[in-house]
Amino acid sequence: MNMNFIRYTLISKILTKYRQKRDFYINEGFFYFDNKVRNIDRIGRGFLFNKDEIIQVDWHDIDSRDLLDIFRQLKNNEFYFYKEIEGKILKFRPKKKNVKSKV
Repeated sequence: MNMNFIRYTLISKILTKYRQKRDFYINEGFFYFDNKVRNIDRIGRGFLFNKDEIIQVDWHDIDSRDLLDIFRQLKNNEFYFYKEIEGKILKFRPKKKNVKSKV
């Protein structure tokens, strides 16, 4: 699959959003997507990973639509992560974006 400008831009936006979220939540582990994208279920250290695998997915092998879906999930906080606090591992889920209150 060829690396064109749109794909390069999407990958760049995904990595930028990942770094922003990682720094904001002070998390060096994985962000697990609420909805798997094909078989991809998480992002960590700037790489995407398939479910139950430890080898990262090559960016060239990911469809452009899947990249867009991954970017949307990061942008809209549709992910969760684990964090250790006082010896306990807890699951954290950021507040979703674009959620209207019922007031």
